[in-house]
Amino acid sequence: MPRLFIVDPNLKSLHGHYYGYAARVGLAARALGVEPTILASIEAAVPYADPPVCRVFSNDYWHEMCPAATTDPYVHLETSAQRFAAELAAALSVCGATAEDAVFLPYANLVELDGVGRLAEQFGPALPRLSFLFRRDVDEQGIDARVGPRTIGALLRRALATLRVHPAHSQVRVFTDSDALTDDYADRLQYRVQTAPIPVDALFTALAVPRPSAPVVIGYFGDARLEKGYQHFPRLATLLSPALDAGAVRMVLQSNFNVPGGEAGIAPAREALVNRPGVTVLDRPLEDVEYAQHLGATHLVVLPYQADRYVARTSGIVAEAIHAGVPLVVPEGTWMSEQLRRHGAGVTFDPWQADGLQCAVERAIDRLPELLSRASDRRAAFVAFHNPERLARFVCGAELLDKAAASRRGSGTALAVCRDIDRAGVPAGVEPVISD
Repeated sequence: MPRLFIVDPNLKSLHGHYYGYAARVGLAARALGVEPTILASIEAAVPYADPPVCRVFSNDYWHEMCPAATTDPYVHLETSAQRFAAELAAALSVCGATAEDAVFLPYANLVELDGVGRLAEQFGPALPRLSFLFRRDVDEQGIDARVGPRTIGALLRRALATLRVHPAHSQVRVFTDSDALTDDYADRLQYRVQTAPIPVDALFTALAVPRPSAPVVIGYFGDARLEKGYQHFPRLATLLSPALDAGAVRMVLQSNFNVPGGEAGIAPAREALVNRPGVTVLDRPLEDVEYAQHLGATHLVVLPYQADRYVARTSGIVAEAIHAGVPLVVPEGTWMSEQLRRHGAGVTFDPWQADGLQCAVERAIDRLPELLSRASDRRAAFVAFHNPERLARFVCGAELLDKAAASRRGSGTALAVCRDIDRAGVPAGVEPVISD
C-alpha cells in the first residue's frame, strides 16, 4: 500500500491545531487506501496517537527560521536546512520511502523547501511525491528570518529551482490554503500554485444546530496571544458589563499562554478577566472534544486578530466556526472577513478604529437571530471544499490513489517503523540550531 508521510516539526503534543490537522489528513488518506505516518518534533508526546507519530525533528518553525540576534541570518538558514535535510532523510530511509509514497509538509517554509531539495538528490528518480503547503505570508517569513521581503522571495525561488530541475520534478506540488496566498506565492515563485482545502473535522459540521436563545455566549478560542488580540477582551468585558452582570451575556475565553508566563501584557489581561461576573476563563489547552463542546454552545465567536498578519493567512477557528454555523466578529481586510462575505455570517470591524471591535460586537448581538440563520444557510459550499478527504486527495494525487485502490496494508508496520526511527536518534555530524 502507498504511504503518506506527514512532516510537521511543530507537532509536540495533542493540543492545538498541529496534531489535529495532521491526524485528520492522515485518517482521510487511510480511508482512501494510503497508510499515514506523522513525522513530528523529537519533543512530541502523543503516545497513543493514530496515525502513529514518529519523533524526528529537533527544530520547530521558530528555531528553523528565526536566528538569534547575534547570529548571521544566512548562516542560520543554511544550518537549519542542513539539519532538517539530514533528519528527514534519516527518517525516510528507515521507512524505505520510494516513488510509490507521498510526503506532505503542511506548514512549509523556506528552510524545509531548501532541505527537501538537498535530500532529493539521494532519492533520484525514486523521489516520493512532494506536497508543500505554505500557510504564512512570504513577507512574514522574510521578517522572521531577518532577511527582508525581497530576499526571502529570491531564496524561496532558488530553493524551488533545485526541485524543478530534478529528474522527478513532476512529483512536486506547491499549495497554500487561501486564494490570496496562492496569488502571492505564484507571483513570487513563478510556479504553479494551487489553493488547497482546510481539513475541518466533520465533528464541527455536526454542531450546526439551533442554540438556546439566552444567554448569548461569546467565545474566543486559541492561545492567549498578542497577534490574536486577547489583550482587547478586558475592555470588551467592561463595555458588556451590564449584560454580563444581568446574565444576559456570557463570555467564554480560552486563555492559556503560548509561552511560559505569556507574552508581554497577556498575563495582566487574563488577570483582569478572571473575577469578572459572566466571564469564564479557560486557562489550559482544550482537548478536541472539549473545544467542540464549547464551540457548539457558542452564539458568536470574536477574533480580534492583528489584521496585517491575517490579510492572506487563514484561521482554523474561522473554518471550524463556519462549519458549525456560528457567526463571527473579525477584522476587515483579512482572509477571515472575505470568508464571511462568501460563506458565513457575522460582523467585521475596522482594526484602526479605536472602538471598532466593541461596536461590531454590539451590532452582532443586536442582529444575532438573523446572523445565526444566515450562518447555517450559507455554509454548504465551504463545507464541501474544506474537509479532510478533499485535502488528502490533493496531497496524494490521482496516480497514487489509483495504486492505493489495488492493495491494503495494516497499521502495525507503521507503528514498528516509528519505534525504529525513535531508536535511530538524531543524525550525527549536525549540531542543533537553537535561537533565543
